Amino acid sequence: MVRNGVYAFYNYETSKAIEILAKARMDYPENPTVHLTWAAAHWLYNQAHTTVEQTYADLETDLNEVIPIYEELVARYPDDPTYQLYLGSATGLMARIYLGKKEWLETLNWAYSGFRIIQSVEKDHPDIVDATLPIGIVEYYAGLSNVLIQWGASLLGLDPSQDGGRSKIERAANDGPWAWIEAKGIISFIYLWVDVDPEKALEHSSVLVERFPNNFYFRILYTESIIRSGKLNTAFTSLNTLEKMIPNLTPIQQKWYHSYFQYQN
Repeated sequence: MVRNGVYAFYNYETSKAIEILAKARMDYPENPTVHLTWAAAHWLYNQAHTTVEQTYADLETDLNEVIPIYEELVARYPDDPTYQLYLGSATGLMARIYLGKKEWLETLNWAYSGFRIIQSVEKDHPDIVDATLPIGIVEYYAGLSNVLIQWGASLLGLDPSQDGGRSKIERAANDGPWAWIEAKGIISFIYLWVDVDPEKALEHSSVLVERFPNNFYFRILYTESIIRSGKLNTAFTSLNTLEKMIPNLTPIQQKWYHSYFQYQN
């Protein structure tokens, strides 16, 4: 049920996802994934349908509901690191709200609090592959950044390295039971615009397009990959698919993506 909800919101069926996940929360309240994915489904829906201010207000309301649930589950099952991972993820997501408000101290506080929980899970339970994604993102970003950022990452016990961070993201993309979708999107972006390797971007983006055919952003990544790889006949076909998808986007989504579509044309 939860997986169906997650797949629905990645396939731009956010109303369906919210409905599935709301029921799953009631039927399976101890499922570690369901509460955060329910909040994420609301967030994605609001991003495409409402103002930025309303989106963050609703996300804050949802996280204020979800975080205490995870705190209770962690207290009830202290030896189950999966609950800790989702508590850290929900806590870290709260930082996005304060980032949007440009309240930097609150952003840092929530981000650090969430990240330390995830870092502990990743260190003590290397078998939990999903935890490698946020760690890999921070290490990769630090590897791209100036000496001060790298020094700060080192103080957190991280390896500020593009290679090391990218390797962790790749692992999540290939083996993460839940994080693979987000990880494949991120690693495709990296291979298109930072560490340029369009064939590797195509390897990941083609899986996303096959599994989530209604996701316009994943189709953008895939189309960019095949253009860069010189597969122009396939690129024309994919551009035609993008053009047919545009009317199904909300006005907000059309503003996000129309320039990408024009650029690829």
